[in-house]
Amino acid sequence: LYHRVAESENDVNQLSVSPVNFEDQLIFLSNKFKIISLKELANNLKTNRLKRNTAVITFDDGYADNLYNALPILEKYKIPATIFVTMGKIGDNSPFFWEENMPEKDRGRCVNQQELKQLSSISLIEMGAHTVNHPKLSKIRIDEQDKEIAESKSVLEKLIGASIMSFAYPFGGKGTFDEDTVNLVVKNGFSYACANIHRRVNKNSSPHALPRIIVIDWNVKELEQEMRKWL
Repeated sequence: LYHRVAESENDVNQLSVSPVNFEDQLIFLSNKFKIISLKELANNLKTNRLKRNTAVITFDDGYADNLYNALPILEKYKIPATIFVTMGKIGDNSPFFWEENMPEKDRGRCVNQQELKQLSSISLIEMGAHTVNHPKLSKIRIDEQDKEIAESKSVLEKLIGASIMSFAYPFGGKGTFDEDTVNLVVKNGFSYACANIHRRVNKNSSPHALPRIIVIDWNVKELEQEMRKWL
């Protein structure tokens, strides 16, 4: 699980990975694993054909630097990725609420409509939904959850002219979504969804609550040390 690929001097939320470290991380991961698409992983899980030594790259929120900094590196190494976009922030140049108190030079912004369409046109990239306003879904009413989930899908589909099959729960940790939330994701037609629970996908993982592990701005040696906790 990535968020931004950018240089940031005051990355208090640890959401940015520098382009240099991102490239080094992808090289390292590519040597350790076969990197597959999220769709392929979900299909493998559904058909009881999970493969060892595979990995998936995802991005949350829909930062514009995913296009400008991450995509060229992904294309260089032909690595697929899924980008989950916070629909209500598309074209909004104001910062995400968790960056409001950061220096302006260290803030990111969400993609605009043109950038979204550009990303969605790339065969390596799958676009996914990430709600409208990035709330903790379990903390709002069921009808509000349904609206956040449904609109994020329908509006994104209109913008890119293609089906949106994947979803990521905002924040995604335990307590930020519940069984009702998962049921709404299924009801609204998502084939698979990602959480932010730090463990590996296994044959018992729910396709609508796939665990993920956050990657931060580690160099390769630090990434290798962290991976010993995962494997």
